[in-house]
Amino acid sequence: MSNQTGAVRERLQQIFEAQVNMVEATATEALGRGDISVADPREAGRSAVAQLKGQVLFAKLDNNTSKLSTLWSNCLALLRAQDARVAEPA
Repeated sequence: MSNQTGAVRERLQQIFEAQVNMVEATATEALGRGDISVADPREAGRSAVAQLKGQVLFAKLDNNTSKLSTLWSNCLALLRAQDARVAEPA
């Protein structure tokens, strides 16, 4: 594996970057509408993705998916959503 570490790291960076890009685009739209209050949509995207990945890791470590129950409300708080109903999950 050690000779593939660079390739694995690069691929993971691509995956995370794509996820951050998606959240950033949505945050930029929401910021334009006044639905959220963030200084930097890019950094907000990075924070949201990091929070998501961390929560998933904790759920896996504890073998308990109920740890994910606060995920949505925590993401909204991270983005300083003006109204929790702004983007109710479908």
